[in-house]
Amino acid sequence: MRRAEIPTLAFDALHNGCSGCISPAHPLPHCEVRGVLNNVITYFVAIMEERPYALMSHSGGSKGFPQKFETIVKEHFHILYLEEFTSNKNAYAPKVKALLMWWHLPVVDKELLDSLPNLKVIASSGAGVDHLDLKLITNYGIIVTNTPHLGDDATADTGMALMLSSAKNIVEGNRISHSPDTTYFDFNREGDDITEATLGIIGMGSIGYSIAQRAKGFRMRILYHNRKRRTVEEEVAVGAEYCSTMTDLLRQSDFVMIVVTLNSDTHNLIGREELKLMKPTAHLINISRVKMVYRVYVNEKKLYFLNLPNGCNETKSEKCKGV
Repeated sequence: MRRAEIPTLAFDALHNGCSGCISPAHPLPHCEVRGVLNNVITYFVAIMEERPYALMSHSGGSKGFPQKFETIVKEHFHILYLEEFTSNKNAYAPKVKALLMWWHLPVVDKELLDSLPNLKVIASSGAGVDHLDLKLITNYGIIVTNTPHLGDDATADTGMALMLSSAKNIVEGNRISHSPDTTYFDFNREGDDITEATLGIIGMGSIGYSIAQRAKGFRMRILYHNRKRRTVEEEVAVGAEYCSTMTDLLRQSDFVMIVVTLNSDTHNLIGREELKLMKPTAHLINISRVKMVYRVYVNEKKLYFLNLPNGCNETKSEKCKGV
């Protein structure tokens, strides 16, 4: 009996019961029916065993893998969470061929890599890979994957939401209105207009361009600074003006949005001197890693962060302290 025939035989056996033959195509004596079914069970157990193990941090909670997605992973892998793996490394280590990261977890270091001799791929959720030591991982011959562009629209939407919140004092107003200590609310409290204001976008990649598309609907004047200038057609489509220097952009903008990848060149991209170049009333919205902005504040500028650093994933609204 060839291995490929077993599933067909199993179906026939279940369909016809324990008759003298399983099907006209496969006449078998009554006594062999049970043997065929046993072979089917063995076959499918073997398939299950052949599926690789995927190591993951933990299930549920604020940073754990969402339980509702586990069924998708189980179509391709046996899920192995870190606690179970740690409790029996010798048994599980040879079986793990994939490491699926969620919110930068589990932490990938030399100790973990040394414990996984058959690891083939590290799949990191999100576009950024600055939380991974790529040089170290490459030395082990392991492939790293990420998910670029998957969250472009969602991130652009959030950037616009933060800009609106900053301009209209939405976060502060919410805190004041819900505080048990509030006895008076200033209805004359002023916000800033976004419509026809100047938006400076630092980093005009796919997310930056998506933000420009949205800002066009507010009739904003759009400035951008990028390593590579967009085509004339792309600029015209959103009404964007290229600034060859970040200094020029910072001086003109009512709102500055940071949309760049974290690397050695962009770490502390905005510091004391850059903040001094901005208008006293300007707003700074950072939807990149928190390390883009050196945490020194000037005057009373309002800084909004969509923080996505290691270990911090919450949105912060901060009134800046004087230097």
